[in-house]
Amino acid sequence: MTPEIIDEIIKKNFPSLLAKPRTNPDGWSYYLGPSVKTGKDSNRILRAVSRHPNQDAQLKLSISARIKGREDFTFVGSEEELVSIIADEIDLYKQSVTP
Repeated sequence: MTPEIIDEIIKKNFPSLLAKPRTNPDGWSYYLGPSVKTGKDSNRILRAVSRHPNQDAQLKLSISARIKGREDFTFVGSEEELVSIIADEIDLYKQSVTP
């Protein structure tokens, strides 16, 4: 699944995620909320990039990477799997944020 297809799915299923384009490699970063926060309090939920057009995206689940040390991976799953992964990542973010 390319970053462009992932972007379409995210826009349809997660309108609260703010998409920011990336270059080198090309793709998108997605943030929860109306603005981008960086650093240790980053609200980035995931990144989807690829180095070549029509190539499957490399996903970085930002919260899982920070908390659990999860590595980037090539996403070759279905739309339903992607939606589930993102929903889990948003839940993990909400659990990790101190009020």
